[in-house]
Amino acid sequence: KPEATAVFKQVRDDAKRRVDRGEGVVAEEKVRVIWFMLPLYFDLGIFDWMEQDLGAVIPMDMVSYMMTDTIDTSTPDSMLKGLGRKALNTPMARQLRGPTSFYTNDLVRVVEDYQGDVVIFAGHEGCKMAWGSIGLIRDTCKELGKPLLVMDVDAFVERPGQGVAVRNKIEEFL
Repeated sequence: KPEATAVFKQVRDDAKRRVDRGEGVVAEEKVRVIWFMLPLYFDLGIFDWMEQDLGAVIPMDMVSYMMTDTIDTSTPDSMLKGLGRKALNTPMARQLRGPTSFYTNDLVRVVEDYQGDVVIFAGHEGCKMAWGSIGLIRDTCKELGKPLLVMDVDAFVERPGQGVAVRNKIEEFL
């Protein structure tokens, strides 16, 4: 829709202005974090805390990373195929339902494209697909020369003391 296009153009133009002025998200950026797993839904304020208190910027995370092609709208069949491809490439479905190379290749691309300094894997305790790949994720981070923090968390419901423990781990890691 034209209204959506206008909004995204404003976001793009604002980002370009900030880049042209050399203006970042925080006054003093100390580290660029690639959070390549689920955010902590029980504590979304953790990202603000990381920026404001630690100077840690998260330029990209797994849930925001979308690999998709333009959908061919010339026929109903091409639109359905395009929507199907888009659904297969949504965040997490892409990385965790195919070969592990989807995850590791996307991780490499994100670290390089967004100039990540470190990687955080806050693995939801029930996500067996991701935990089954952790060895390859570790190897990928080693090859990239990027420190990796691995945490076992419940991303949706805060367990007693979990929020404080997670923040302590992140602060110590960074």
